[in-house]
Amino acid sequence: MKQIILLFEPVGIDFISALNADDKRLLEKLVTDRGEVVHSASTPARFNKATAKNYRDLVERMAAAADEHLRAQIEKLLELSPWPAT
Repeated sequence: MKQIILLFEPVGIDFISALNADDKRLLEKLVTDRGEVVHSASTPARFNKATAKNYRDLVERMAAAADEHLRAQIEKLLELSPWPAT
C-alpha cells in the first residue's frame, strides 16, 4: 500500500486515509495476490469469483474516494464545486 500512497502523494491526492480498516486490509491482500500472479505466473490458492468481485468492489470504492477527495480539493481552491458530491 505504501507504493500506492507514494504514487499519489506528490500531486496531493490522499484517498487511502478515507478507506476503512477492512478496505485497507483488502487492498494489502490485493497487492499481495497481484504480486503472486505476476512473479510466479500462478493464481493464489484461494482465488475465486467472489475474491475477484471483492477486489472489483474495492477498486470502485477507491475510485469514489479519490473522486470525492479531488472534488473537495478543487472546491476549496476555486470556491466552486466542479461536479456534484457523491
